[in-house]
Amino acid sequence: MDFSVMRFLSDGAILQSGVENAICGTADCFEKVSLSVTSGDKNICSLSGIADERGCWTIILPPFYASFNSFELRFVCKDETAAVKDVLFGELFNISGQSNMELPLIRTYDPYEPPELEKFPFIREFRPPVKCCFDENAPAGDFAGGEWLRADSDALPRMSAVGYYFAAELFRALNVPIGLLNNSAGGASVESFMSGRMIRSLNDDYLNEMLAKYAEGGFEEKTNSAAGENERNWADKLNEKDNVKELVFEDDYEFGDTCNIPFYFCNDKRLNGFCGRVWLGKKFIIPDDMPLVDAELCFGTLTDSDRAYINGEKVGDTGYMYPPRQYPVNSSLLRHGENSVIVCMEVKCGGGGLKPTGEYCLKLGKNRIDLKGEWGYTAIENERMQPGLFCPAQPMALYHYLAEPAEHIRVRAMLWYQGESNVKRAGKYRSAFRDYIELRREKNGGTLPVIFAQLPNHRGMLGEDVGTGWAKLRAEQESCLSFPDTAMAVTIDCGDSFDLHPTNKAPVGKRLAYLALSMLYGKKAPENSRCVSAVLKSDGIELTFDGPALSLKNDPPACLEVCYKNGKALQAEGKLTSEHTILISWQSKTCPNCVKYCYSDDPERIDIYNVDGLPAAPFILPVTGQRGNG
Repeated sequence: MDFSVMRFLSDGAILQSGVENAICGTADCFEKVSLSVTSGDKNICSLSGIADERGCWTIILPPFYASFNSFELRFVCKDETAAVKDVLFGELFNISGQSNMELPLIRTYDPYEPPELEKFPFIREFRPPVKCCFDENAPAGDFAGGEWLRADSDALPRMSAVGYYFAAELFRALNVPIGLLNNSAGGASVESFMSGRMIRSLNDDYLNEMLAKYAEGGFEEKTNSAAGENERNWADKLNEKDNVKELVFEDDYEFGDTCNIPFYFCNDKRLNGFCGRVWLGKKFIIPDDMPLVDAELCFGTLTDSDRAYINGEKVGDTGYMYPPRQYPVNSSLLRHGENSVIVCMEVKCGGGGLKPTGEYCLKLGKNRIDLKGEWGYTAIENERMQPGLFCPAQPMALYHYLAEPAEHIRVRAMLWYQGESNVKRAGKYRSAFRDYIELRREKNGGTLPVIFAQLPNHRGMLGEDVGTGWAKLRAEQESCLSFPDTAMAVTIDCGDSFDLHPTNKAPVGKRLAYLALSMLYGKKAPENSRCVSAVLKSDGIELTFDGPALSLKNDPPACLEVCYKNGKALQAEGKLTSEHTILISWQSKTCPNCVKYCYSDDPERIDIYNVDGLPAAPFILPVTGQRGNG
């Protein structure tokens, strides 16, 4: 067996200070592995371990104080040597979840007008690649790869935005190295990070059915093959129907219909529910005095995929819906006077459109030519394509290569930003998240604080409110605060109505940091306020909040509802009656059953804040006191 050291321990690594750290790797069976730890010219310690019958070895590092001292760890096994340089000891956090934790800084700002981000040589993030495994009996493994990204290097834009803002806030308060182990994955469900044994303990028929499919073997290959064939068949049928794909680039081509970009297809009766290909075109003028330099075509998020052309030449394409489109344009393609832009969109499962927020323009240096407004379009309809399974979202998919390797690495706490992929099974979330926390704690020495972000406001990619799935998931997340050593950052005001990946990540990271500073280090930091009771009074219903004093952003608050046993819900107004109480006017003879606040996927406005500037968490609370007949 080849000699190796765990991939997490590579140049620039940050290890948790104040605890023993287990260093693992592989070697020939019963072979000795020696380790020397040095700092500068000084030898700190020498250790060794023996590979077992499986070829796995472990060496336990003694506790090191947090400092900015750089260490080198040199391993020797027979005639092989591996040196790991610039290792620091500080505060290490496992940041995990799905795409909103994974989202890099560069996706949160215009890369051609980047903000002045502060650089930190002692903030670093380890990012392993996402790889799935559906073999329940696969032997314990390692990350599939990975590297340490430094917040003072060219890698900064690739670092997790939430992780960066969290770490920056912590570094300013603690002045020690901050490490981030980022094993998040876009589209992941909480069950994706769980082992087969854990999934079976949930006694969920759907999850057990999926495990049975994995046992047949070749699940990922079959799934990807079926999805590929499905896509090819759909595309072949569409290409056969598309009789304008060559004509659309001719100067005299006339589009059959017009639309106003940006828009969602559901708001156009001709395209509502449409599946297929839409060719969109527009003429635009570049003034004679505008330099043809640093050109870029900018669009918001498009659903699902697109190809873009300037004056008949392709300038970019994106195969899925989420990223904003930013396509560099060779200036030689442009001319002063009239130019043309054509965008070919493909919508596979309905719900197409162009997100109403975001830029739609051609940038020329600091100049911008607005491309919003009237466009021509020709639509070629095709059958709806049945969506395939997305492997990283499936139960157990990420356990072997992302979750299990992280179990053996000592961290101060886990940060968790996830839930979007569990919205359709919101009622199962609490039990699954509880079991996953218990697994991580068992592997991390019995204690592991967990700080998680509640889902923000979001309406849906279709541009219309699709129900209360997100609101239900938020309520499940709130209930997880009953688990010991947990804390929740409220982010109900940090979302984007039309984008699954909101760019406002700084307050999310900072609010997670506030909780960490208070919970883990006893530091004073801004605190949350939560409604703890709804009590019937003679003149209304009194809501009582804990935490700092309230400070209404909108007075009176308008996101309050009173609900009755018969299911009827009525909007209600409230007024601030003290630093910690709001009184809801209520004159009916029938007593409400409960009170709701911001119980919708995308509340129109967020009313209740506190003097620390943090929003109150959405809530559903029973009304206590004498009741009438609801």
